[in-house]
Amino acid sequence: MCNLHFGPLITASVTPFDEYGQVDIKQFEKLLAHLLEHQSTAIVVTGTTGDVSNRQQ
Repeated sequence: MCNLHFGPLITASVTPFDEYGQVDIKQFEKLLAHLLEHQSTAIVVTGTTGDVSNRQQ
């Protein structure tokens, strides 16, 4: 059995993209730092906010 504790505030993060449609790693790092500085105890990534479905092909 796995005994994980994520804490009281789990944030679903958006994914910042650059003008070429690529993930903007620098902005993503800034966003994660901001969330952690403001009491997020865990961060959920990979499309939980509908980022993928809102992207144009």
